[in-house]
Amino acid sequence: MQLPFFKSLGLDLTQCYPATLNVQLAINTFSIIKPDYCFPKVNWTSLIPPETFSFVACKLCFEGKEYDTWLYYPRPETKPEHFQPVNVVEMITEYIPTIEYGKSVAVAFNKEKVNTIF
Repeated sequence: MQLPFFKSLGLDLTQCYPATLNVQLAINTFSIIKPDYCFPKVNWTSLIPPETFSFVACKLCFEGKEYDTWLYYPRPETKPEHFQPVNVVEMITEYIPTIEYGKSVAVAFNKEKVNTIF
């Protein structure tokens, strides 16, 4: 439901599968230093208040293949009802037919954009 809103704001995700991958990272926490995109107060549904979203381009490696991926980050301060462990991130990428819960992936972030704390 959010993709048309992001496209109208300048981020076209139509090449991506319309769902997120929840990836548990081997870190304690992370912070976004410099997002590629930040969309404040997006009013994408009448069911909840507007949310702020940050996106950071990154790479996801799975079964020997590298995928251009987006770190998708609904800012927690605008989404208080959504609780998620601090080491779980949501990613948006193309459809990967063999990926499923429990499979291992590697994620590469630009250190100038994302700070990971181990």
